[in-house]
Amino acid sequence: MRSGTDRVLKYILTDLAQAGWKMATVRYIFVVSRDHPWLYRHLLERFEGDRDVEVVQDRRRADRRSQASVSPFPYERRKQERRRAIGTEDDLRVHSHYIVEL
Repeated sequence: MRSGTDRVLKYILTDLAQAGWKMATVRYIFVVSRDHPWLYRHLLERFEGDRDVEVVQDRRRADRRSQASVSPFPYERRKQERRRAIGTEDDLRVHSHYIVEL
């Protein structure tokens, strides 16, 4: 059963579409930490069939570069590290998920 708000919103959007207004579709991607598999499963079930929402699990395991790797070059050509460290506000090890709006 749809709420009254949903019906009113659908009515307004239908009127705008009939008047020739172009509506931009907003899409969302939920990126969920690997440490929260229950949240990942819940969001998959919750947004199943919703074409405007995609739920993905963070696939990163570790830094791709490792200090112990053997470089084919005799010296490091870069003067400084170009990648910036991830702040705690952007780290999925601290937060359970992020929502990206497209």
